[in-house]
Amino acid sequence: MTRSTNAGCLFLTLLLGLSSASIAVSGKTAGPLDTDLDGVADRGDLCPGSPAGAKIVALGCSALEIALTPQTLVDAVSGQVGERRDLLARTAAYAPAVERLDQGRADLALAAAAMRRGEPCAAADLADQAAAGFTAARREIAQTAADGALIATVGATRTGEEPALGAALLPSLTAQPALHLAAQAAPLFRAACSEVTGRFTAHGRVAEVYDAARTFRFEKSGFDNGDPIGLAEGFYRVGPVAGMEIRVSGITFADGSRLATSVRGAAPREEMLKTQQCLNLVVAPFQKFPPYSPSSGYAWGTYALEAYTNSFGVADLEKKQRFAARDVSCPGSPIFGTTVSYFMKIDVTQGANSWTIATNLKAGDVPVALPSGFLDNTAGQVTATVQKTTCLLFGGCTTTTLGTHTAGLFVRPTGTYATAIYDKTLFDVGGNGVIGDFDHAQVTGFNLSVISNSNNPSLYAKGYQVANNNADPFDDWIYTNSPFAIYDWDTIYDSDFYDEQAIGFATITEFNRTGVDRPSGLIWPEVRGQRNGLTFAYSVKVPTVVRDRIVDCSGSLDSFYETPFIGTGSGLVTVSKGSFDDPVSAHTGTASFALDFSGPSGQKVYAARPGVVVLMDDSNATSASEPADGAIGNYVLVDHQDSSFGLYYHLAQGSVPDGVGLGTRVLRDTHIGNFGSNKLHFEAGDECHPLACSGTTGYDSVKVLYDAWVATSQGLPPVWTSTHKTCYVPRVGDHF
Repeated sequence: MTRSTNAGCLFLTLLLGLSSASIAVSGKTAGPLDTDLDGVADRGDLCPGSPAGAKIVALGCSALEIALTPQTLVDAVSGQVGERRDLLARTAAYAPAVERLDQGRADLALAAAAMRRGEPCAAADLADQAAAGFTAARREIAQTAADGALIATVGATRTGEEPALGAALLPSLTAQPALHLAAQAAPLFRAACSEVTGRFTAHGRVAEVYDAARTFRFEKSGFDNGDPIGLAEGFYRVGPVAGMEIRVSGITFADGSRLATSVRGAAPREEMLKTQQCLNLVVAPFQKFPPYSPSSGYAWGTYALEAYTNSFGVADLEKKQRFAARDVSCPGSPIFGTTVSYFMKIDVTQGANSWTIATNLKAGDVPVALPSGFLDNTAGQVTATVQKTTCLLFGGCTTTTLGTHTAGLFVRPTGTYATAIYDKTLFDVGGNGVIGDFDHAQVTGFNLSVISNSNNPSLYAKGYQVANNNADPFDDWIYTNSPFAIYDWDTIYDSDFYDEQAIGFATITEFNRTGVDRPSGLIWPEVRGQRNGLTFAYSVKVPTVVRDRIVDCSGSLDSFYETPFIGTGSGLVTVSKGSFDDPVSAHTGTASFALDFSGPSGQKVYAARPGVVVLMDDSNATSASEPADGAIGNYVLVDHQDSSFGLYYHLAQGSVPDGVGLGTRVLRDTHIGNFGSNKLHFEAGDECHPLACSGTTGYDSVKVLYDAWVATSQGLPPVWTSTHKTCYVPRVGDHF
């Protein structure tokens, strides 16, 4: 591979790193989605369904949206912090930090509960308390990592080994994305609190109920302007139900939006309970419901609850599945001049907790979610009450209960039931600067849980279907064993890039809009099968794909790296210290596979492999002889697609370009710094540090095969020529 496309690669790098940029893909101009036109791109917008005119106060959300959906951020924070907490807990030295993380997660859960009850300022206080705990944990993690690295450095000095920088940095590094996300919760809740302007009371006849959005509106009258009113989460004694007279009270926000914390009214007159029902409670799989795509509705269909019911009469569901009402031949009005409507009230219980998640759900309405406080892997129950309202032409309505249906619930985390098996997960389309280049994969089967092969599982997903060596259009159906395209990038609605290294709320919005938590060529993957003679659907986990192989070396190790510089072709850059088996001068210990290159000071350093910058420092005037935590030196640390890390050490002071910073996505040939003091140290670190993979003994560098142009000379004065080498191991004395 030559490096004649440096400018083009750098240009693409900048485009990929800027969510506000427009990108041309396969001849199509693409820009960031902003579904609700609030000025915040969907990928960074926690509330991409903000109503027109709402005042956006934080992360694309209005105060009312924050009050109604605090769990959007809190669930993600708790999950990511919990993963880091479990890894840190394996080392006794991190026990104080682990305790702080546990308390912070508990405080954040209390904050979310307070917000859902309609107490935003109490929620903000609790979120501030959680933030303080997370900040203290961050300091303790960093200090513990530094103390451990100092001990390791002293020990390595005595044995003549070189302690790797990655070993010291990784404990703190792996916690940073989760703690970065956690830090955003407190300002979000505080923003909602600051918008509270007072309290309100209102009464009138309910015009419409939007159960999925947890809002309703009154008929316009002298008492009310008919704007939607939010409903704090709770179990309501009555309503709201369309046509019912109710009285509500709650809080008002600065933009005029309102959140009802109390709903009162006269219970509707009910006739004797009857057995017939004409609405069925059905399940809607996790899909692009509003607000993720307001025009989509739930076109992917709904499935009978009995399809999810096991032999114990309990419905096996997954988080993010919803409930809907399906009309099964509800009769019309038998009397001229009367109108008849049918609706469903849905109550959910779990232990001592009870929630009403729908009061007026009709067939065709957007499905409603389980309550945010409903716990995974804990038994609960759902009760659907079907009611009929009959209204006379000249006024007067009667509500009749037609029947109830109760079922047990057991909800598992999203993606529990099936993980897709690809025929291959390694590709050589990444980081090559060729936008139209693609390879293809196919799902050949699943790893299953709860369901089995006897349920006849089959894949249904969206992606670029490959046929006749063509990979368009995007929105094709992908089935089991049908090929789909793998590009260097993953697309969302053909108009936005999926950043596989995104941290913070960007990952939340990506997941909610695609149904996947990593770029793997597919979105909205489902496994459909049969149970009790009926069709069910669950979401599918997808594997991690690695796209950036350069050369298949026909062995257990392939080439993913170029040399981290462009050779001068005149032999000025050489290998001065090789890997562990170099016969002249070799690295040892955890840096066994590191290389030192000698070259002119100021020689540009380029990314040897695509990835994301996760740590960097170019502020130092001097540099230690080898990288070790606590040593003075300038470096850039890049996280690769396969979770390995590339360390570039001995960079010149101030040489990292302005366009490269923490979180920057770099491609091969992205300029990331310059040689300092005639030297560059490069090593790739193993992904399996003991904090990340059980059973490992510590950080280690990994063997790397390079794609390089190696220079040789003949005669005096020397005439230099360059030879392209693949699957190459540099040796001391090699020239470039």
